[in-house]
Amino acid sequence: MPILQWFLLFLLSLLISLIFLWLHLPAAMLLGPMIAGIVLSLRGSTLQLPRGIFLAAQAILGCMIAQNLTGSILTTLALYWPVVLLVLLVTLLSSAIVGWLLVRYSSLPGNTGAWGSSPGGAAAMVAMAQDYGADIRLVAFMQYLRV
Repeated sequence: MPILQWFLLFLLSLLISLIFLWLHLPAAMLLGPMIAGIVLSLRGSTLQLPRGIFLAAQAILGCMIAQNLTGSILTTLALYWPVVLLVLLVTLLSSAIVGWLLVRYSSLPGNTGAWGSSPGGAAAMVAMAQDYGADIRLVAFMQYLRV
């Protein structure tokens, strides 16, 4: 029953998050729900957000992030563009190598390994991974573990 599963997810997320906060662990409010979701998924839960709600949440997060971009950030990027470009290329190359190694030496499917090891916003990577047929639970786990 989905209502019961959502309620259980909420309670377990809250409980784990509060325990992590009490233990002064970093990112308690991120890790608590993620661990609760993993536990319920391993126990057979089949919860899924409707695609429209998922995309709306992505849009809201994008707007919240964009609010923090100021002119001074863009000026700094323009001033140091060679260093920014070098770091970007090294990051992309490193993640491609890690993704290839994961796929080559594990039983991880190719698209899941690629999206899971890709740099960028974890939520955006999960959304794109879903569009390409990757296992989004595994991609989300890999992305948030990286964070």
